[in-house]
Amino acid sequence: MAPASIALPFPASPDDSREPSELEEQTGSNIDTIIEQDEEATLAIPKSRLGRSTSTASRVRRREKRKQQWRTFGQRAKYYVPVFDWLPKYNLTLLVGDLSAALTLSCLLIPQSMSYATNLAQLDPINGLLSAAIAPLVYALLGTCRQFSIGPEAALSLIVAQTTNDVFSHYQPSTPSERATIAVAICTMLTFQAGFISLALGLVRLGFLDAILSQALLRGFITGVGVVIFVEQLIPMLGLSALEEHVLPKGASFLQKATFLLENLDKYQRETALISLVSVVVLLGLRISKTELVKKGGLWKVANWLPEILIVVVGSTALNAAFRWDQDGVAIVGAVSTGDVHLHFPLHTTYAREHFTTTLPAAVTISLLGFLDGIVAAKQNSAIYEYPISPNRELVAIGAANVVVSFVSGCIPSYGSITRSRLAGNTGARTQAYGIFTGSIILLATFFLLRFLFFLPKCVLSSIILLVVYVILAEVPHDIKYYLKMGAWSELGLCCLTFFLTMVWSLQAGMIIGTALSLILVVKSSSQMRIKILGRVGGTDNEWEPVDEDYEFEDEIPGLLVVRIREVMTFANAGVLKERLRRLELYGHSPHHPSDEPRRREAEILIFHWADVEQIDAEAVHIVLEVVESYQRKGTVVYFTHVPPRARLMMSKAGLIEKVGEEYVHSNIRSALLHLESRLHTQIV
Repeated sequence: MAPASIALPFPASPDDSREPSELEEQTGSNIDTIIEQDEEATLAIPKSRLGRSTSTASRVRRREKRKQQWRTFGQRAKYYVPVFDWLPKYNLTLLVGDLSAALTLSCLLIPQSMSYATNLAQLDPINGLLSAAIAPLVYALLGTCRQFSIGPEAALSLIVAQTTNDVFSHYQPSTPSERATIAVAICTMLTFQAGFISLALGLVRLGFLDAILSQALLRGFITGVGVVIFVEQLIPMLGLSALEEHVLPKGASFLQKATFLLENLDKYQRETALISLVSVVVLLGLRISKTELVKKGGLWKVANWLPEILIVVVGSTALNAAFRWDQDGVAIVGAVSTGDVHLHFPLHTTYAREHFTTTLPAAVTISLLGFLDGIVAAKQNSAIYEYPISPNRELVAIGAANVVVSFVSGCIPSYGSITRSRLAGNTGARTQAYGIFTGSIILLATFFLLRFLFFLPKCVLSSIILLVVYVILAEVPHDIKYYLKMGAWSELGLCCLTFFLTMVWSLQAGMIIGTALSLILVVKSSSQMRIKILGRVGGTDNEWEPVDEDYEFEDEIPGLLVVRIREVMTFANAGVLKERLRRLELYGHSPHHPSDEPRRREAEILIFHWADVEQIDAEAVHIVLEVVESYQRKGTVVYFTHVPPRARLMMSKAGLIEKVGEEYVHSNIRSALLHLESRLHTQIV
């Protein structure tokens, strides 16, 4: 008797196409053997034992089903929580590289996050440090990019400050303590909102947003932010911060600060300006030297590990502690306490709840800008090190990191950095574990080493930010030259408009209006349907090609218009079909103005070549139906050829096939023309 086969009552997993393993073959053989033995023994054993044999086979089937379900669950878990994928494969070689990158990034992130929190977000240094420490710990569990560096960013910190200043204008806080309380509440809420928005975008699978938002938009916005930051940081670098507090109102605009700077240049504080100048020169000198050494390759690549920012921070702190420049008017960081940081629900304060809706535009701006910058960093590293990433999973990981961070009072939004992520890869990061090491190192430094930065001059923190501005502005000439070379006037215009709006109006206005214009350009591009007039190639019976290409064509048949639509049809592009057909019918492909006299006779026979219309939505079918009715009212004969099955089904449902007539739908143009010959009793083909 042939062994019976068993159909397992659950769907096959994606791995079921592989060859069965030895264990699986043995298991299947065991099942078949059990069933065969049961069948052969059916007549020889009592019915009570028959039941026991059947239950044995059922238990085996259930056991195999559970194994398959656990296997599928494990595969899904690795996708949604990547730590389950890389952690079991972790080894000593990966540990050495990740630790090396973590030490390098920590030396960069500690002073950088302090600078962003103090000089841009107008908060305490501890808020920036905790943001830089906690976000990588969460991202390492959920993120798909192995070299991703998440932490406070200059542009996002500046948006936090502008939003906080807008709230100050509503409350008019009278004491520094009240100002600090409001600033912490608003910043915490912004971090929560931005994180929740990013998380929601990832869960509904909107990771494709980076593909529809123009890079010109991002370049214009980032450049505008760079100029705004440059002006804002010149004030503390020249020792004019105290004068600014007395002269300018809180939340002063970019133009007001630029004017203040120009009017008070002669009142700079000498020691502060000198420390700032030396810091900038040393930072730029070390950065440029490091870049040139790395380009040489070989052993010179060790220069990647040079922590130029840490060198300047430690050096300036030590020198100030020795020479006490703070007694001559140089502002210092002073004592940084961790006692004011608490774990709270982000919306627990009255200030946060009252301004929840007014701060949403800023949160949307932070979320979009942070994602655009971060996904570029993730894609660059995935291309270099050849592994896949998921934009949707990146949104979820970044959003979750910010939501968790927001439960620590005063933490600022944390998103990806292109330059830091590139540095992480260059210094050895090969798994997400480097983020865990980075966060741990920053936490240890925050609680045990922060007191050694008591004498760190604040102007040095501004100099560090100025180094970031240099990196931003250094890329602008290359992008402008590229747009000019390519004649990309719409992209250049969008870039310039976003740049000026960001500077003159506000960061949110620049981002929101720029995003709207970018989407308008996308819609405009998608609505420009590609339609070609076809002509018959000379010496052939059924070869039709666009008449604007390099072929020898037969003489045009008067009154015949054959058009080919080269893409799927949707409501976005089908709306222009009637106007495009009219222009092709009267003017062809030659340049013309709508007021020009027609250059072709009106079509008496219209043949649609439909081969490229693989899909067509309901609204597009309705528009085509209206176009056909319009031509039929004029007495024009309409044919459809090369119609794909899916498009034909939609046309049938909408009544378009019935309207045209089944006999006017053909497999090719030649067949349509032969039908026309039989109808007109004249030779055409």
